[in-house]
Amino acid sequence: MAIDSQEFWLLTQAELQEMLMMSQKKQKQDAELLRMVIINAEYNVNRPKNRKEMPLFPQDEDEKIKVGSLDERGNIFK
Repeated sequence: MAIDSQEFWLLTQAELQEMLMMSQKKQKQDAELLRMVIINAEYNVNRPKNRKEMPLFPQDEDEKIKVGSLDERGNIFK
């Protein structure tokens, strides 16, 4: 949310705090997505032979990522 300087100085403490919280939440989501992209790419580059590539996002809305595959991704950098 972009605001000009006049509007910024008219913000209350609660409004400013809410904007900061929203910004931090967005940054956290962006960082989490970037982390998952990197982990996914690392896994796919180094995956065992004869194993399918692990998609970053499920191809079908009904398809869910298995918990085991998430654990597998997390163990890459340990």
